[in-house]
Amino acid sequence: MNIAPLMAIATLAAPVDFGREVLPLLREHCFKCHSHEAGKSKGGLVVDSPGGLSKGGDNGAATDSGKPENGLLMRAIRRQAGVEAMPPANPLPPRALAILERWLMEGAPWPKSVAATTTAKSGTRSGGITEADRAWWAFQPVKIKAISSPSGIDSEISKALASKGWTRAPKADDSEWLRRVSFDLTGLPPSPAEAREFAANPDRAAAVDRLLSSPHFGEKWGRFWLDLVRYAESDGYRADDYRPTAWRYRDWVVSAFNRDMPYDRFLRLQIAGDELEPDNPESLLALGYLRLGTYEFNQRDAFTQWNAILEDITDVTADAALGLGLACARCHDHKYDPLLQRDYHALKSFFSGLAWIDEVPLDAAAASRIAAWRKETASQRENLDKIEAAHRKTALRDARALFPPEIQKLLDAPREALGPFQKQVRDLAYRQVLLEYDRLESKVKEVKEREEIKKLRLELKAVTPEFATVSTAGDIGSRVDDPVLSKRGKSEAVPPGFPSVLDGMGVATEIRARANSSGRRAALAAWLTRPDHPLVPRVVVNRVWQRVFGRGIVATTSDWGTLGEKPSHPALLDGLTRGFIDGGMRIKPLVRAMVLSETYGQASLRPDAREMREADSENAFLWRGPRRRLEAEEVRDAILASSGNLDRSIGGPAAGDDKMRRTIYLKAMRNTREPLLAAFDAADGLQSTPQRLPTVTVTQTLLMRNGKLTAQQAAEMAKSMVKPGAGGAVDELFLRVLGRPGRPEESSAVENALAGAPGNEARIADAAHALMESNAFLYLD
Repeated sequence: MNIAPLMAIATLAAPVDFGREVLPLLREHCFKCHSHEAGKSKGGLVVDSPGGLSKGGDNGAATDSGKPENGLLMRAIRRQAGVEAMPPANPLPPRALAILERWLMEGAPWPKSVAATTTAKSGTRSGGITEADRAWWAFQPVKIKAISSPSGIDSEISKALASKGWTRAPKADDSEWLRRVSFDLTGLPPSPAEAREFAANPDRAAAVDRLLSSPHFGEKWGRFWLDLVRYAESDGYRADDYRPTAWRYRDWVVSAFNRDMPYDRFLRLQIAGDELEPDNPESLLALGYLRLGTYEFNQRDAFTQWNAILEDITDVTADAALGLGLACARCHDHKYDPLLQRDYHALKSFFSGLAWIDEVPLDAAAASRIAAWRKETASQRENLDKIEAAHRKTALRDARALFPPEIQKLLDAPREALGPFQKQVRDLAYRQVLLEYDRLESKVKEVKEREEIKKLRLELKAVTPEFATVSTAGDIGSRVDDPVLSKRGKSEAVPPGFPSVLDGMGVATEIRARANSSGRRAALAAWLTRPDHPLVPRVVVNRVWQRVFGRGIVATTSDWGTLGEKPSHPALLDGLTRGFIDGGMRIKPLVRAMVLSETYGQASLRPDAREMREADSENAFLWRGPRRRLEAEEVRDAILASSGNLDRSIGGPAAGDDKMRRTIYLKAMRNTREPLLAAFDAADGLQSTPQRLPTVTVTQTLLMRNGKLTAQQAAEMAKSMVKPGAGGAVDELFLRVLGRPGRPEESSAVENALAGAPGNEARIADAAHALMESNAFLYLD
């Protein structure tokens, strides 16, 4: 079968997105040594402006417009002979290299709107906070009148377009709009029945309300939060051990978005649910947030490891909630933003009482079942304890010997005699001791005794059901130790506090200790969720905008400091934020207003807009509708949905890669990701991911063309389509694969491919497979 005409349906990759893909990489890998920001131009080269690239350095221009592959920058990042390799220490990660290569091959386009921003940010902080620092736009209160309707959004966008003499694009075709909004709200294509129903009655408001009420809304929108908080179900590092109850946090996030939980409560429960709502079982699930970081199980330096754990949760909280790169102030005052080293450790101090708690009963019923099991197995466990007791000293001795002397002292000391921080470090190290207990039978030399221990353990396991438990977090006690900041040979304990630049927001927030908790995290949660907070509500509104339109009003969604972009539509951002606050901080009304706006409903392809494209290649002013590639999960889910094999059940334990569950429910291992997800740039759970940077690689093409998933599901689809009463093959193919009718030229290509054998299962499978490979499938117009 000749499928070339089908592949011509849409095969051109979208141009590289400079603001979202290229600029962050240049900042991360190049600006340190070659920018005005850093005040450095090694080799006479700066790469923070188009002029710097064309002018080049001591060895000439960095780019070659005639032969991009011969440009010095291209050869340097490819680490080719004859030029100094860049970056000098380590090669670029494959994804970063692919993005920069694409950009250079396209002629290194640099939007005018960005050219002026990268050279103006120079200088070094000398310490202290100035009035100019406090005057930065992101730290100002939200004062603008609320915008909460689609027309309010359109009005602001139209004003900005009019100021440039531009206009909006025509309205998107109804079928294109339905496909776009279906993926944006649920991560799934419209079913053939939904597509036909909408064609007969194109009521956009009704379609949006249906999608917002779908249980799949939480799966799609929960994913963006899971990316932010680096969700995974394994430890990372070399062992990458699986976390059997981590999925309960994922399910809680999905449920919270489906219920439209107010964002302030959503944050509070994750940070301090045990302190604020101790009797609410939901708090146990939400506190899984505090357990999401990577964990090197066999790390012997438990002091350093526990400190790294506290730093990690501090960094992620600042990134996700505040949109500030506070990690840059961990070791010294931030070089550009008004963030002091003391600010970092004061925020970290709110988490200084953290304690990990495992196998906590999920609710009263689970606790009752566990108590009953303990009673029923008391004699079995007692017999086992008696036999194992003599060998536990050996296990402890062997485990103790693995640690440095300072940790050995903690393991030897009575726990009640230790201070709070010492208890935390001891508890962390003791996890390795418990593993030695699990391996106890291997340490018993007497064969008969070893077999008896093995027998008793197996008997106990046979009568031990799966209990509904969760790994959660709490505090080490009502008294905790402050983190210590060492500077210029002096050390001081840093109590809880908020960024100095925001000191007008109640630095002295009262901290009330509880019986078993310091109350510190509750104080932090209360401060973060104040309705007058200048950052937190703005940051999440901007993240929602970015998810809907592809680019945030503030393009740097997790960098609201002076190195980040300023808002393209400041009045719109503040108006939406005010409406969000006044409306109870609910996500769904905000999303609804955005997707029902005429701005969102524009056509994404606009041949007449050359001037706009050249001046605003990132579509910051929204002179056309959003266009994006499907995210990794959407690619897999859409393939399964097209064949009718997608398991749409909600929640539950992680599934294997071979299951037909939605991708959000697949086992999320940090070190061994499913190949399709890795190829299409899914978040890896190693760091906060505010926005995925899509790449275009050969691996993606090969997986779509030769991968088992596409071939199998295309065959399954064809099998169902040749059944009696299955309908016209061509129309059905497009509705199943693309979620919309075929355009005339597309339908003609498929009709030609099926000519002479319209009911041939193999030909239909080939046509379906070809459509899955096309950009018409992979991109939303």
